[in-house]
Amino acid sequence: MAGSGGPIGSGALTGGVRSKVAPSVDFDHSCSDSVEYLTLNFGPFETVHRWRRLPPCDEFVGARRSKHTVVAYKDAIYVFGGDNGKTMLNDLLRFDVKDCSWCRAFTTGTPPAPRYHHSAVVYGSSMFVFGGYTGDIYSNSNLKNKNDLFEYKFATGQWTEWKIEGRLPVARSAHGATVYSDKLWIFAGYDGNARLNDMWTIGLQDRELTCWEEDSVASGLGGPG
Repeated sequence: MAGSGGPIGSGALTGGVRSKVAPSVDFDHSCSDSVEYLTLNFGPFETVHRWRRLPPCDEFVGARRSKHTVVAYKDAIYVFGGDNGKTMLNDLLRFDVKDCSWCRAFTTGTPPAPRYHHSAVVYGSSMFVFGGYTGDIYSNSNLKNKNDLFEYKFATGQWTEWKIEGRLPVARSAHGATVYSDKLWIFAGYDGNARLNDMWTIGLQDRELTCWEEDSVASGLGGPG
């Protein structure tokens, strides 16, 4: 989503930086249906980082939530999963940044189980969801971390689970994830008993030929402080 005045601007970072007031939401403990984003205004002399509250929508189709993921694809942001204070979620919401409208994204196939503190990244025309914490938080039963990997194709709405042979990362939540060099990279997190500091990668170009690999150099780093 490139272009001035939108969620992501274009141009070179030059000049000074002015800080504006950020959203006053405790994201780890509060559920919110507000939409705020960081705009970058690339002027000739300075860069302005500004939080802007979008006007309220006539209808909001999703539950208030926390611990969800948000990714950007073309002119929309996609919100997946999270926790509404009573139950975990696995719905997928789409917010159009041009007309400021919400809708439930079209989906087909079997989605990931309801979860929170998972990760989501965009590669090509797909979103990949890895891991997270699942179970029934209302009855405090069947709670466990996951190490599954799902792909959502934006063009078709198809959910597909990647069944990977060989070694797998330890099931985890609250980890970091990014895409680099056609690979998904997973770092650290929590396995239910201890904090982790290992790093794993998996190629995203062909699910039939790929496998998880541990980055032994990165995994040898000191543990979290």
